[in-house]
Amino acid sequence: MAPSSTGRPTTIRASSLAWRRGGTILATDYVAAQRRIASLRAEVDRAMASFDALVMPTVAILPPRLAELDDDERFFALNAAALRNTLIASILDLPAVSLPVQAPGAPPVGLMMIGRRGEDLNLLAAAQAVESCLHDS
Repeated sequence: MAPSSTGRPTTIRASSLAWRRGGTILATDYVAAQRRIASLRAEVDRAMASFDALVMPTVAILPPRLAELDDDERFFALNAAALRNTLIASILDLPAVSLPVQAPGAPPVGLMMIGRRGEDLNLLAAAQAVESCLHDS
């Protein structure tokens, strides 16, 4: 783990900053967010009932250089951009898998497949089928 210019490893710095920011969230806002997430989960469950997986890039940006992470505001902006797509499955409590799809020598790129709640094995089977198609081409 590479240290930032502050001398602390980047993950410890990020956790510390996130912890401080979290202290500004009111309990009523937290409860309202949890209720909204529960509503979104039900809405997404209904929307995904007619298909096997939602497919998108795993990460919306290429990995930043370590020097780009030294500034706290820039760190949080890049972190939010990097986690934007994966947070969908995490927050909605859905299974997801990422398949590497970059060409040899190209920057790392992943294809994320998000499955229906509780259907992890079906998602893995679909991902295996997609992966075999990718390797055949």
